[in-house]
Amino acid sequence: MSIPEVALRKTLIEMDNQLQKNKSELSITDLQLQRQLTNLKIADLTIKELTDDKPQYVWENCGKMFFKTDLNTYNDKLNNEKKIIDEQVNALTKKKHYLETSLNVTFDNMKKYLAPQKD
Repeated sequence: MSIPEVALRKTLIEMDNQLQKNKSELSITDLQLQRQLTNLKIADLTIKELTDDKPQYVWENCGKMFFKTDLNTYNDKLNNEKKIIDEQVNALTKKKHYLETSLNVTFDNMKKYLAPQKD
């Protein structure tokens, strides 16, 4: 049983649209993931530097102002920020895996439709 040409064309167009959408979402997700990983590295390096230097206070910026903050308070804030970034990285990694899988499945299905069918 062969598929009518019009239905096949509609299906392939829909699959192609889905493929393009997933590709663009994947590139955006990759970019977001790289940014979050960079933020994570910055937080790690900041914590390491503060641990090595052990100043009593740090100056934390808030717009055009700076606040004198206790080191322990600032480290707690950085660790909370790191925890949030870790969660975001985990979520983005899962999303990336889902999009890659979806891309591969859609591409494989398009190949099946385009492959010559044996009757």
